[in-house]
Amino acid sequence: MRKNVLITLFIFITMLVFTVSKNEISTVKIGIYDNKPKIFLDDSNRPAGFFPELLENIFEKKGIKTEFIYGSWEDCLEKLGKGDLDIMPDVR
Repeated sequence: MRKNVLITLFIFITMLVFTVSKNEISTVKIGIYDNKPKIFLDDSNRPAGFFPELLENIFEKKGIKTEFIYGSWEDCLEKLGKGDLDIMPDVR
């Protein structure tokens, strides 16, 4: 099970890096929802968890800003479908 998660994560990150490199995006809009410890807002309403830290690190190295947009899981999926979000972490 853990191996499958790591493989999926690797594929996601690889696709993300190549997609962003080709399109020269300046800001990436990322959905954030409550799913501790992977992704959530901390007590100061700042993005926290594994996914926000990983994504911020990747995009910072590429010179791309991240904008986290908070909502419920369903709200974020709807925004992703409408194109209001670029990424929705932890979607399989």
